[in-house]
Amino acid sequence: MMRNVYVVRHCKADGQEPDARLTELGIQQAEVLAKFFLGKHIEFIISSPFERAYRTISPLADQIGVEVVLDDRLAERLLSSKNYPDWQDMLRKTFDIRGLRHML
Repeated sequence: MMRNVYVVRHCKADGQEPDARLTELGIQQAEVLAKFFLGKHIEFIISSPFERAYRTISPLADQIGVEVVLDDRLAERLLSSKNYPDWQDMLRKTFDIRGLRHML
């Protein structure tokens, strides 16, 4: 069986802090996003613990009756305060998806 993984960036928010809320526009965008995904077969939802991320996907989760699982590994992170030419490789190494594979 083929499974799809959808990656969604949060909707318009008041800032980048962990507790930044969605703006009025962001709330509208989250509703549009929920409508878009209603026709898809969504079995599982994982979200960053940041308020703006959770609130982006919660309208869909509520409509389809799927619990949103918060995963700290999806939170934003600061790689370094220095400029490294190989920053993409360094960033890639910081993500360990082995823990997510059993969920997919």
